[in-house]
Amino acid sequence: MTKLKGNLGVGHTRYSTTGGSEHELAQPFVVHTNHGLLAIAHNGELVNALHLRKKVPSLLCPFHNWRKGTSLQILNHGVGLTTGSDSELIMQILSQPPPAGEERDGPNWPARIRHLMSLTPTAFSLIMMYDDTIYAVRDPFGNRPLSIGVLVPPAGVKGM
Repeated sequence: MTKLKGNLGVGHTRYSTTGGSEHELAQPFVVHTNHGLLAIAHNGELVNALHLRKKVPSLLCPFHNWRKGTSLQILNHGVGLTTGSDSELIMQILSQPPPAGEERDGPNWPARIRHLMSLTPTAFSLIMMYDDTIYAVRDPFGNRPLSIGVLVPPAGVKGM
């Protein structure tokens, strides 16, 4: 651990109940957004994922006139969906402003997370890292595990 740079991290152990166990599905997902790097790890299943995948463009930016099958428009307003992973779908939704509109002073992550939770009535836990902040989210049922760890530097070790 001492060789790692930085002071925040997100880890995840995946037990694939849906989808495969390919390297591309390893978490956390890390993508570049309009606001910078975003890392997400997710445990659970979005029972309405197929519905959300079909509706993603209109859910993300209801003020735009979307055409079916226009992946370029999706890429221009977020990140493209390249896997069947629910975590990637979650990232797509979180990468956009909530329906209330654009935030004036940068992304309002709590509002985006509330919007995501309003779209996903299911059991999940989620960790999201942006800039120097980690957000931990559990669904209202609390059925999925979520752990947070803190490393205490050994005596005499600086910068850990």
